[in-house]
Amino acid sequence: MFNPDRLELARKRRGITKVALAAKIEVTRRTLYRYEAKGLEPNAKRVEAMSSALGFPTDFFFADSLDEISPDNVSFRSLSRTTARTRDSITARCSFALDLSKWLECKFQLVSPTVPRYEFEVESAELAAEDVRHRWALGIQPVDNVMDTLEGRGVRIFSLGTASPDVDAVSLWNAGIPYIFLNTRGKTPERTRMNAAHELGHLVMHTRARSVHDHNSEREASTFASAFLMPRRGIMTSVRHGATIRELIRIKRVWKVSLSSIVYRLRELNMLTRREYKARFVEIGRNDFRKREPDGMRRGEVSSVLDRMFKTLHDSDTPIWKVARELHVHPEEVSEMLYGLVPRPILAPHASVARSEQEMYGVSPEHMAGPNPLDTTGMDNITDFQSRAASQ
Repeated sequence: MFNPDRLELARKRRGITKVALAAKIEVTRRTLYRYEAKGLEPNAKRVEAMSSALGFPTDFFFADSLDEISPDNVSFRSLSRTTARTRDSITARCSFALDLSKWLECKFQLVSPTVPRYEFEVESAELAAEDVRHRWALGIQPVDNVMDTLEGRGVRIFSLGTASPDVDAVSLWNAGIPYIFLNTRGKTPERTRMNAAHELGHLVMHTRARSVHDHNSEREASTFASAFLMPRRGIMTSVRHGATIRELIRIKRVWKVSLSSIVYRLRELNMLTRREYKARFVEIGRNDFRKREPDGMRRGEVSSVLDRMFKTLHDSDTPIWKVARELHVHPEEVSEMLYGLVPRPILAPHASVARSEQEMYGVSPEHMAGPNPLDTTGMDNITDFQSRAASQ
């Protein structure tokens, strides 16, 4: 039967109002309301119109409901700049990613989460970051790869695709599993690392104690991220008091953070005076280092877990269009969840797939190119799905 929950989710995912969608499918707003409120079953012509207007296969609207995510349970930064429509679109994206995550976990065995959840208000975000680093045996050294570190502790990471540039990242807990959704579009690798650490702070400190939308919670998450990536003892033994911009550019390469972040951190640790702190930011502004990161990371971090899983799926005759079919979406929707996190093309159906079946699930021409070979070594936390598939 037609699932009205799916219609509402699809509409929110596309950021379309009821008035606009009603006009697109040529019905009244009242009729559309009845479609979404479980009071009216649309005919086949209307379902086709919905499919065309919203960009989902017709069978999408007849599948089971997805987990509904409340915006109140998602960490949104810059709420003043994030409209309700954008928040609805983001939470809908998260719902789709959770559905993909559940599908993947039926095929692969991922590590169980070891992310601590503080049930009380933390005394200090700095101490919370030190505690997490201690639990994870990170010492006082730089975190070489934030993405690998998080995924190795059971955090599921997906992309927000081409979401609003005002949304850097969001995070949430679902069924005891921590999720981080990153917007890598137009972001430097250093900023993406900091955004991931910021969301880790929310996952650790702001689970039940109070709303993640509290301004103080945002400050705590920022402090946590700074301390997690630049631990006090590590920074104090590697940087001298009053360090110059030239020295800081050299040091930031080691810690893989932005120049602004390390200047701010040194001020937090009283390693720069107020006058020195202001002078460093004047110099950063004069050289346009905020927009053009000096000696920045050459490439961003990617998800080795997603990369390996989709390579294994492809090698097991389960290319992305088949994954999309099982999720009742087009391949482009799955691609959005992986945007910026998977380093090589994985969007190729096999040449033997019938043309009619390709068209049925909306495989675009650019998805027909053959994929590059991927390295599948080191799959410590993934069950070899390929061998399982072969044995079935």
